[in-house]
Order: sequence, then C-alpha cells, then structure tokens
Amino acid sequence: MEVDFPRGKVDKKKQQNVPRKPVRRKREKNLFMTERSKPKAKKRKVAKSGDDDGKKRKIEGSVDAHGAVKIELLNKKTVCPGMLLLGCISEIRDYKLIISLANNMKGVISITDVSDTYTSKLQQLAEEEITEEEGVHSLNEMFKVGMLVCCKVSETRLKVTKQILDLSMNPKHVHENKTAKFLKNNMIICGSVVSQEDHGYIIDIGVPNTKGFLLNKNAEEYIQNMVDGESLMEGQVLWFCVKLKADDDLSTDSLHTIHLTISPTKISKTHINVDQPMTFNNLMPGVCATAIVKKASEYGLVVRIGNKICVIHPTHINGNPTDYKEDQEISVSVLYIQPETKSVYLTMLPHLLNYNGMVTDIMLDKLGLGDIIDNAVVCEANKKGVYVKLPHALTGLAQKGNLSDSKVQKIEEEFPIGSKHRCRVVGFNSIDNFVMVSMKKSIIDVPFIKIRDIVPGSIYKVEVKFVKDTVIVVKLGNLKGLIPALHMADIPLKNPSKKFTEGDELECRVLSVDMKDNKVILTNKKSLVDTKLPTVHDNSQIRKHLELDGFIVMINNRGVLVAFYNNIKGWVPLSELSEEKIEHPEKVFYLGQVVRCRVKNYDEETNKIVLSFRKGPRPKDRKLKEKDTSVPDDFEAGKIVECKVKSKKQELMIVSVTSTGKDAILYKAHLADFDDLCDVLWEGLQEGDILERVVHFKCTNKIIVSMKPSLLKQTENDIIPTDFTELSKDMILPAVVKNIVEYGIFFTLTGGLRGLIPMKVASDNYLPYEEITNYIHVGQSIVVRITHLDPDKRTFVGSMLTRHCFPRSSDKAAILMKLYLENKEMVTNVLSAGQSMGGLLLKMKEIPVGSVVTAIVNDINTDGVSCNMSNGLSAFINNDMLYDIKPVIGDKVLGVVLSIDLIKQRIDLSLDQTIVAAMKNSETEDQIQQLNVDENIPAEVLQVNFNYYMVSLRGKALGSMAYVPTKHTINCINELDLYPVKQNIHVKIHSVYNENLIALTPLHQIKSPTPNNSKNKKNKLYLSIGGVYKAKVKEIHPIIMNLDIEGKPGRVHCTDMVDTIQDGHHPFSDYQVGKEIMVRITGHSKIKKKEEKVAECTAKPSQLKGRLEKSSRSFPLKSSRRVFIDKIDKDNVMVNISSQRKGIISIFDLSDDLMILENLKSHFKKGQGYNGEVVGCRGRSKIVFTFTGRREKVSEGETTKCYITDIDTESKEIKLSLPARHTAVVKLSTDIKKYHKGQWLWCQVTSVDDTENKCSVTLKKSRGWKTDK
Repeated sequence: MEVDFPRGKVDKKKQQNVPRKPVRRKREKNLFMTERSKPKAKKRKVAKSGDDDGKKRKIEGSVDAHGAVKIELLNKKTVCPGMLLLGCISEIRDYKLIISLANNMKGVISITDVSDTYTSKLQQLAEEEITEEEGVHSLNEMFKVGMLVCCKVSETRLKVTKQILDLSMNPKHVHENKTAKFLKNNMIICGSVVSQEDHGYIIDIGVPNTKGFLLNKNAEEYIQNMVDGESLMEGQVLWFCVKLKADDDLSTDSLHTIHLTISPTKISKTHINVDQPMTFNNLMPGVCATAIVKKASEYGLVVRIGNKICVIHPTHINGNPTDYKEDQEISVSVLYIQPETKSVYLTMLPHLLNYNGMVTDIMLDKLGLGDIIDNAVVCEANKKGVYVKLPHALTGLAQKGNLSDSKVQKIEEEFPIGSKHRCRVVGFNSIDNFVMVSMKKSIIDVPFIKIRDIVPGSIYKVEVKFVKDTVIVVKLGNLKGLIPALHMADIPLKNPSKKFTEGDELECRVLSVDMKDNKVILTNKKSLVDTKLPTVHDNSQIRKHLELDGFIVMINNRGVLVAFYNNIKGWVPLSELSEEKIEHPEKVFYLGQVVRCRVKNYDEETNKIVLSFRKGPRPKDRKLKEKDTSVPDDFEAGKIVECKVKSKKQELMIVSVTSTGKDAILYKAHLADFDDLCDVLWEGLQEGDILERVVHFKCTNKIIVSMKPSLLKQTENDIIPTDFTELSKDMILPAVVKNIVEYGIFFTLTGGLRGLIPMKVASDNYLPYEEITNYIHVGQSIVVRITHLDPDKRTFVGSMLTRHCFPRSSDKAAILMKLYLENKEMVTNVLSAGQSMGGLLLKMKEIPVGSVVTAIVNDINTDGVSCNMSNGLSAFINNDMLYDIKPVIGDKVLGVVLSIDLIKQRIDLSLDQTIVAAMKNSETEDQIQQLNVDENIPAEVLQVNFNYYMVSLRGKALGSMAYVPTKHTINCINELDLYPVKQNIHVKIHSVYNENLIALTPLHQIKSPTPNNSKNKKNKLYLSIGGVYKAKVKEIHPIIMNLDIEGKPGRVHCTDMVDTIQDGHHPFSDYQVGKEIMVRITGHSKIKKKEEKVAECTAKPSQLKGRLEKSSRSFPLKSSRRVFIDKIDKDNVMVNISSQRKGIISIFDLSDDLMILENLKSHFKKGQGYNGEVVGCRGRSKIVFTFTGRREKVSEGETTKCYITDIDTESKEIKLSLPARHTAVVKLSTDIKKYHKGQWLWCQVTSVDDTENKCSVTLKKSRGWKTDK
C-alpha cells in the first residue's frame, strides 16, 4: 500500500482530527486558482461502498476543482525543489547543458549532475587516475541539441530570479524515493550507461536494488542512427523502454534485473493503456499514456490517467480545448509534476508524444535566428503576449516585453486578431514548439543577432550592467560587451563608478570581437565614437597618406605604437611624432590617448604600417606623393592595352603601357588564372617582350594591370563596376584574392572595388582559417556573388559557395576545364611571340597532344627516360609510362605525346603500344565525330596535373585522348584525392574545345535522386565495428584505398596500413585493384551527398586482433612517429600522422642530401611513409617533425643549409633563404654561372639579426668543409 494515497472508505470523524489533510486538499486546489480566488468546497467526493476497498475506484484529485479555474503553466511562482520536468537540450557547453523548459523557462545541468558514473569518471580524471583517451567523453559527444531529457529541480540550488533553474538529470535524483514497484511494462524511463559487457550494457536507473540490462541487439538501431556505429558511452543518460517478463516479481525487496530496450522505433510506440492501473507514483515526465477527458473548458482539459486526475494547459492541446468531449480517449505525455500539490501536467503536442529517444523533429530549422518576418498574422492575444502565424505553418510568440519599445496598455486592442505585424526571430522554445519573436523596432532594426555579424568600427547603443575599476560590463543586444579601463573616457578615470551606474545607456564603437569567448570589446571615447575619419578593421583598407584616428597602446624611447580597430597597429618613429624634436615621448603622450595620424608607409608583404603625427608630408614627401598619384588621363578600368616588359623583380614585373609610355605593375599572380601557368609565363617572359592583351585592373597610387583571361573576358562583356553605385545584389563577377584574415577573405574587382567574403561562405564545406590558407592565396582567381550591400558605409559582402556563384551547375566542371585550356592557349601565344622561347614553341606547336613521335634514348635515371627528337626537341618518359618496355641508351622508341612541359622545355611521352597503334591507324577528327556526348566510356589515367587528368579513352574510342577536370569549379578548395596514374575510370564526353576533348567523371555529374526502396532498406546489413573482414581493393588513391567489403563500401587510410614503415615506402605499393586484404572495422562515416555509409578500416597487423586501440594524442619531444607525405609547398611539407591529424616538416629538416632537396617532388611523393622525430608544435594541433634527427636553426658560428632565391648577375650577388625565415645576401668572387635559382648550398653563419630576420654567411662546399674566405 502506498503511504501518500490512503485507500478505502474515509472516516469523516477521523478526518476532522487530522490537521494535515485539510491543508493538503487546500494546496492541491489552490494550484489552479488565481491568488484572489477563494476555495469553494473543502469536501472531496469519494465513492462510497461498504463492500469495496476503494483501490480501483478511488480517484486522486477533484475534477471540479481543476476545471473551475484557469490552469497555470509552469512559472517561477509554481516551481519548487524536487519538481520533475521534461526539458529539451538547447545548447551544449564545455561544462554544462542549457535546457529549454515549458513556458519559455530555462534550466542548467552541471557536468557533475549528469550521472554517478560520469561524475566518477571526471573525478578519476582530475586525480590523474585515468587519461582523457581512456573513455571520458565530452558533453558534446554524449548529447545533441534537440534531445529530450527528464530532469529534477535541485533542492539546494533553486534559482528562479531570471527563470533559470538549477537542474539534475542524474537517474538517482530523478527516481529518488522510487522502488521497483513503480515500474510498469512498456513504460519509458531514463537511465545511465554504467559499463559495457560482452552481451550488452549495464544500466543504472536510479532505483535501489534494481538495475537494468540492455542487450546488444536492443541497442543496435540507436547506435547506427545516433553514434555512427560507435558503442554507447559510459555515463551517458538515455531514454529506455521497460520490458518486463511475466515472471518478473518487483514486489519484493530483493535484487532485481529488468530488461530494457533503446530502439527508437519501440520508444516512439511506448504507450500505457487507459485500463492499466496508474498512480501518482508511476507517472514520470516523458511517459506516454492514454487519458480519458473528464472536463473540457476554455481553461484547458482535465483528464484521468489510471486513477490520477491530471490537467493540460491550452498551449499544449491540439486544437480548441472545447472541441473535446467528456469520456473521449486522447494520447498524452507527462510534461512536469508538482510534488508539493501532487499535480500532474500533460502535453498533447505531437513532437513530444512521438519522441523516439533521439532528436526532436520540430521543423524550426526552417527559420533562422535573426530572420525578419514582414507579415506575421495575429491569431491570439492575451495578457502574456501575442501569438502569430509564421511561414512554414509555425507559430510565434511575442511576449509582453517584446511587443513594443513603449509600454503596451491593452494588448487585445492594440494587437487585434487578424492584424499583420513585422517581427524578428529571437529564439526558439523547443518544448512549447513556439518561435520566440520580437516586435520591438529596436530589435528589428539592430544589424546583428549573432556575434559574427558584428563588424569592428560599428557604433551601437549599449546598457551598463555593472561597473568595476578595471572594466565596465555592458549589454549589447543579447550579447556581452566589455569596455576596458583604457576606453571608459577620453581621459583616464580613477573612480568610474562615480560616472557610470547600472542602467545607463551609452553609445560606443566596437574595437574588436572575441569569437571564442563570445565577447565584444568596445570604446566609450567620444573622440573615437564621433570621428568623421575612416575606421579601418583590415590591412587591405590601409593605403598611403590615409588619415586615421587611433589610440596609443605603447610608448618607449624609440617612438609610439598606435592601435586601430580589430587589433591593427602602426608604429610612429621619433622623427614623425611632431614638427619639433621630442626626446622623451613618455613625457608628452599617455596610454589610451586618442591621436590623429597619417599613414606614411605600408608594406603589403609584411603588413607593417609606419605612421606620422605631422600635419602634412615633408616637402620631399609631397613631391613623392604627386609623382606616385599621377595617373594618365586616359586610364580606364577594364581597358585592354599593349605593354612591354621593362624589368622583372621578385614576384612582379614593371611594364610600360605602349600607348601612354607610363609604367605599370604586373604581378606574377596576374599572369594567368592558374598557378602552374603563371609559373610558365614568369620563367618564359624576358625584358623587351611585347604583351598584346593586358587589362587595366586598378589604379590607386600606381597602375596595376592583369593578363588573367577571366578578367579579359569580363572586359569583353563590358561589366566593369568602377564605383559602389554600379554594384547590385546577386551580381556574379570574377575577382582576385587581396588578403586572408581569420574571419574572411578580402577580394578586389576589376576597377579596384574591395569586398569581403565571410569565412562561413568561403567554401562549400566550412574550413577554419588555419586550413583554408592551405588552399587559397593572395592573387588567386575566384568567382564571387554579391550578397549584401551597405550604402552608408559603402561596403559589400560576397560569397564563394557553389550554389551562389554557379547556379546553373550542370556544366560547371566543363566550364573550368575550358577556362584552363583558354589560359594555356594564351600562354602559348604570348611565349611564341617572345624572344626566349619563340622558336622552341613553334616546333612544339607542330606536335599536338595525342600525336605519335619517334625519339632516341640518351639518358636513363631513377625518374624515367630522357630522349632526343629529330627536330631538336627533348622528350621524357616517366617510369609509369614505360609499360614494361625497357629501353637502353641509343634505342629508338615510338610514343604518344601526353603534354608539353614549357618550364622544363620538353615533351612528355607514353610508350603504351595499344594507344600508339590506335593513334597511327585512326584519324582523330573522324573519331571525335563518332563519339556521342554524355556517352559513358572507359578510360585510363595517363597523367595527373593539379587542375586536370590526361586520360586515354578505351573501347570504341581507343585512339582518342581527353582532358578531365580535377575540380568542380575554380572556387573549390577541398576536393577529393586525385586518381593515381594508370587508374581505370569511366568518363562521359562533354564537349570539344579547339580539337581537345573535354570529359567528366561521375564526381562532376549531377545524379538524380533514387526512390527509396523499403525492401532494400529493410534488408540492409551493417558491418559491425571491431569485426574482421576480407575485402577487395576497389580503387587506390595516394592517401585513401577504397574497398569492397561483402558488397559494402569501405576505405582504409595510408596511416592505418602498417605498424612499421621503411623510409620512402608507400603502404599501398604492395596492392593492386582486385587484390584481397584483411581489415578490421573501426567506425562508420557518412558519405557526403549520399545516404549510404562507408566503413572506416585498419589493416595494421597489431589491430587485427585484440582490443581496438585509439591513436595516441601524446607527442613527447624526441619521440619517433610514422608520418606519411600529404602536400609539398614552398617552405614546408604537410604530413599525415593519422586520418584525423596532420603534422608539418620544414624543407630544411627533410634531408642533408642537397640533391634530394633540389628535387623534392621527385623524392617525396604523396602517401610515402617516413619515420619522423617530434621536435615541437605549431599552433594548437600541428606537430612539427624532422627527418634529419635535429631541427635546422640559424646560430652564429653554426653551419646550416640554404638555397638561392634570386641572382643578380650585374652585382654578382645571390640572395639566400635560411631556416626560420632568415635571409642573407652573399657577394661572389667566383664565376656566378656556377649557380642557379633554387640551388641548395651549405653555409656558415657569421652574424644574426633576429629583429630583421637577416644574417651574414659564408658559403661552404660541404657541411664539414672549412670556410673558404
């Protein structure tokens, strides 16, 4: 018998002698009354029957008492300790969960209130008994936003001042004072994972002497859908469905083990029948049941579940409450329980009734935070606020405080039903299924809702929250702002609390934005807030002679450091502090002082800014200014002109415009749209060469010209916006990358207009700043779409997303390939007219790609075979293109032309005799005409370029060759690994450009969605994690090997192939397509844009047996690790440590063999393995390695490696690059012809200047050779 619920007949005399019972009835009754309402009756009707014990017929609670008054929803007055609530996870932080509750209330669950198992794990981690890798998972790993949780109001930390509650989801707290008797079959309860056993998981449900057991088969569906095949995590709290057996006797106090299931399908169907005996003790938040309507009114519904009377608030009822009839059966779920009055509140909302234990489907993703709705229709208005109809059949709620900036007297009159209003989304209530909106004009007009929308230099009104001597904390919309002591006023304040008080409204300007800590740093200096000068927040906005207002952040005896917005700083030397000489700046200036300065000099490469406090430039500076800014009268952005090369310097050319005689600058990156072709032109152009088609790109204080075909084509279409007013939203334009910063990419249009691409729209798959810089560089050609214009600030924002820039995306890859061929044709035409390579190119033009030529072998080395041709040209045959032919010096070979290498001035050949024979016996033009567009044709990869594959078509197209693009668009920055040479693929012919076939792989073709097949879905099998399978090699890429595992896709990373590696060996070199390999499943990943999952595998012998080990996260100095080559750039080599982690090696630490360093790409190939030694860490995640056993450094008296970056033949000086970005210049006394650009040398450091990164060196013949002075 339950103590709190007396059974049977009630003795009225005894009832009068017991003081607690009348009090209890009164409290239960008053819960649903207003404060002023009076109790109407003190008696409770009880079924009278002398022969009945009352256990089945006695109803807990009074129908009349509940239905007579308005039902109150959860609020801070009704909350009490021990209250059980159904909540939804709305935010996950490092150490707590933010929970959304009914009636827009919120709660917080601390990391120590999750479960006993998880708290124990945290304690062991704090005491260093275990490491993080041994199973302590983060809250982000265990939970997802949108999950429902059952939680309890903490009895010791109740906070309701701001409608924020301290909660616990620990099953031990939630099920406190419960016994095994309260468990019912098909009942939903919460529990935490204690441990994983051979056949399943032990579950803690928080009930004494009772534990749960979850069989592996009952967890399989949840694991596959929610955790991608990974095991459940210890300490994780989940929903379970109770499965009691017929012989389970829970009435005794002995130990019990009950069976549970976590299957989403079964949990969503969990339901307690109306006839099943239920009491107050059996009801828990989240439990679904059938209820019988006892009374319906405008105030809500009074229903019965078992023998318990419950209520439903109108906001949690489907439709109008008065439409429901007495004794009607309805489906409900428990929303929350009030323990003091033993009142149970229910919900009928579908997303809560049909919850399956995973993430709620409330369709709020159709509206984003900050979205503005112009015509929201009022559907209800009451004293709490206004309900409106929103797009996508959603309902919005504007609470009373969000209706207007002024006080609203009569809500119903000012917001009549059917009226339309403008509102803005400010949040979401996941429990009540409302979109929280605001109709305040101040909220609608604010230019931001999220912190990433705030631009440094912007002005906002803020509200003071509290004041300290060191900082003022302010409220900026819904964000936190800080005003440092240095920026409270124009002059330092000793007692800021006397000037500022809580609630003050200030107008401040944003200094910087701290995305990590979600804070905004502001200034209240009126001289900065009211300035009329430009506010710069990016180095790309800096230009010579620009006047700015800044503030002093450092003073020393050499000058003053001035800061601007977004932490941009400039240096004012002593000579520029004043017209008069100032010997002691600290006596004249003070920290925080606002100063007006002028940009005297700006170095775009180093971003160093030199400033001046002088009112105007010195006389000699003024002459220089007039000279620099002299622009020809006929300068026109986008005009195509002829130029002549005057000189070549590092990364730029000085050219002369033929029509005007004025000098202009042509950067190396502006020679073409693709980097490899820029290199070709840079090497081939010489002084005196004529450039017939050059476009005026921009002109500030100097003329910048470009040869990029994408910009030349734009000029032909006459789309050159030279002023901000000529721009319009959704314009798609070619552009050039100007600068890359942490929050975005600055770009320049033809004409000089500059815009910003926020990092979130810089790539289709979001990449952070550290990774995006590996793919994007200054000077790169891109396509942008204008997405936002700010007429007041005359700024604009663009996007690089494929769906924005290439809306007609079916031909985007073919367009990119055509652009590359246009660039290549332009390069060939320019060099053909030049002095250095003109004759050579004329010969090469006579030998088109795909033609058959004869060559004589003259040299054989490790990379391939060198040949001479009859016309004097050189040819080269890579080892992969020999096809089992073993020529010797002097042999004649017959090969087909693959490509023309203009830098090395040679022709690349293939000796595949099948292709040679087909080429000789067929006419290319006829062959092209016979091929059908979009026809699927087998092909073999012959040559791999960063931008395209050269493939040989097979089948009926044998004898034809085609170009296949490696990327989708010119903006793509994170494409798949390239196919290796000799890879068999299928392509579709797309088009013909200048007799060159363009073909596409399936990766470039849009596939129509396939209809869902319920039978296939039902019979779908999954590869179990930890299982060992025999697989077949399907495709081999340099980093990834794709597998077929019993008809399912799988893949293995090169780092997961071997336990030990021999330097230079590729782990995939021992495998061919079709070969079998034993692998073990380590996890599952979802293939992008596909429904199926791919199995992640390991082939390491040590991992095929025993327990799967996670990759080590510890990298002690001087420890050895296996690394695999990923990417080689100018200064470093990126390596793979694992499939998830990368490392970096300086090119100086790759080898002590100078010949190897001169030919890096031929010795270090993608996917090759090496044994590296850990020597440091760069940033937070990149581990630094060396292959030489040490880290090369620049120290006085030490010998080190260097390489030649530039040679001046007139002065006989060579410029050297040394480790740690140091440079040196050496004047030669010997013949300078012995040296060439890119040559590696040994040198001895004689002196080092670390401030300028310069040093003095003397050259040596070897590392041990004495210096030849």
